[in-house]
Amino acid sequence: MMPPYFDRTPYLGDNFGKWIRDGDVVVAVGAKSGTNWLLNCAHQIRAKGSDDLPWVDPLATTPWVEFRQYPGEKFEDNLAAMNTTVLADGSKLSDQWNNDKYAYRAFKTHFTPMMGAEPGMDEILPIKDFPKVKFLAMARNGKDVMASFRPFWESHTPEFKKTWGGFPPNYPTSAAMLKDLLPGGPIGHLWFNYVRSWWAAKDEDNVLLLHYNDLKKDLKGGIKKIAKFVDVELNGKEFAAVEEKCGFVWMKENGDKFNYNVWNSPTPMNVMVDGTLINKGVSGRGKGFIDDDDEMLKMWDDAVDGFFDLENSDDAAMFKWAMEGSV
Repeated sequence: MMPPYFDRTPYLGDNFGKWIRDGDVVVAVGAKSGTNWLLNCAHQIRAKGSDDLPWVDPLATTPWVEFRQYPGEKFEDNLAAMNTTVLADGSKLSDQWNNDKYAYRAFKTHFTPMMGAEPGMDEILPIKDFPKVKFLAMARNGKDVMASFRPFWESHTPEFKKTWGGFPPNYPTSAAMLKDLLPGGPIGHLWFNYVRSWWAAKDEDNVLLLHYNDLKKDLKGGIKKIAKFVDVELNGKEFAAVEEKCGFVWMKENGDKFNYNVWNSPTPMNVMVDGTLINKGVSGRGKGFIDDDDEMLKMWDDAVDGFFDLENSDDAAMFKWAMEGSV
């Protein structure tokens, strides 16, 4: 099952080529794995940390093309609105994401690449057909991801949930939520399938595979790696500005810039309650969430045993990377 506001259409058939172009960067982070952190970093690198090219909001600065802004919205209508919308302050939306001063345009997705003979519902990114489009992927420890989902979903605004029929749901227990997020659950693909799909693409020239833990341990090194991948050179002053704005302190201080303002909705709204999306970026919170609960620990262990063949060297390496980092 896909969240009801996810739309696969922008990537099907020849649609991807209608809005993407050579040199674009697609930030394809796993859900609750540092998406907005990497989106912001990708933007700050292309802007070289300049205050003249500010981060405004994820939906404006780094469009999420697969995101339906209202029920029934068609891909073609969304694409047209991206180029014609004038924001409340009188500025053009297109100046936020399609600015000639940027080294590249950046887009958000949670979808994964087409790598196997029988791709799943979320495996639709044609990374091999667009070798000059670059993809930034990042995973996070699976237990940390599971722990992050409940407060994340509970921080969606009531207006947004009402628009989408009560999604994301309010789960009665953490175990009930975990069941949905494990293989066989309606949204079990969000971590498990993500990890497998991007691991298979790790050697593609237009893919940079990152891990949340590695970026957390060495932000400077991560910025250097990303900048090299997207062909941006930063001098000392620019690098210092990028590093500051990529940090959680800056993002937390500017939390109102990460509310996901739904600019094309008939009813103005934010996806997130003001300032709730950016947290401290702490690793390891999943141990207390899962390991201290016998029921959930068994659910997790059974899911891992059923999804990964840890006696297979590649699966073992994949799982180790997904949980710890460093390819």
